[in-house]
Amino acid sequence: MQKEELLERYEAYGQESDYAEARRLYEQALANGAADARTLNGFGYLQECHGRRDLRAAAECYERAIEADPQWPKPHWQLIQVLSTLGENDRLIEHYRQRLAAAPTDPLAHAFLASVYMHARDYEHAAEIIHAGLEVAPDDPRLVELRGDVYAVAGHPEDALADW
Repeated sequence: MQKEELLERYEAYGQESDYAEARRLYEQALANGAADARTLNGFGYLQECHGRRDLRAAAECYERAIEADPQWPKPHWQLIQVLSTLGENDRLIEHYRQRLAAAPTDPLAHAFLASVYMHARDYEHAAEIIHAGLEVAPDDPRLVELRGDVYAVAGHPEDALADW
């Protein structure tokens, strides 16, 4: 089977054997001097598909960790990073909006939602959530750091440095 066919199969079905063989064939082609645009693009896309599958597997682990211990912040931060990378900010926003609605005085709930907005590059909403969180917990280090991040993207480096 041709490397391009294996790539299509891997994209559609996610069989690791298809990935391994396609990777071998692409690497062989590249080693033989076939570094043309189509081969390089195909190999890049194969790696991208593989990476997305690995990131989804990581997200599933983080979600299970959150189910096992919802109060432990680490898997929340990891989940936010991974799902943002996969472009699933809308899903994250809804989830962390609900969490904040259920615990409006929890500074961590504010920080999670603000972080999601930051990853989504919705700095206006991030700033609103950070401001509301700092009303509840004026010295919360996560919220202060996130406020610094908002200052940085808004072009206020002195304020950002003061918060960081």
